Amino acid sequence: PKIVAEHKGRIVFVDFWATWCGPCRMGMEAMESVKEKLLERGVDFVYITDTSSESNEWTKYIRKHAGDHYIVPKEKVEAMQIPDYENAIPHYLIYDREGKLAKTNVGWPGLEEMMQELEKVK
Repeated sequence: PKIVAEHKGRIVFVDFWATWCGPCRMGMEAMESVKEKLLERGVDFVYITDTSSESNEWTKYIRKHAGDHYIVPKEKVEAMQIPDYENAIPHYLIYDREGKLAKTNVGWPGLEEMMQELEKVK
């Protein structure tokens, strides 16, 4: 909630990922192709990984993917009370402009489906 509150009036796309996770990296790359359009629409991107991601690899990814990036100790991720989180990544949360959770998704559903979900959020 604290991170989402920093994006008041914006749609917030939260991506829980790791550098070693193939589907996570695939999703991040796919979203890059539509990121500019989504930013113009008022979508902010937040990326959160835990310390299982190697810091050198993490640094490479945050340079390539604009947004707010957080690397959090594993025990703190568990304490975050992430909606519908079952210790599986990628895990996505989409919040509306009022900061209310609009959608959760476990696993990369593909670009078309993710865009459809984002289009539903006002």
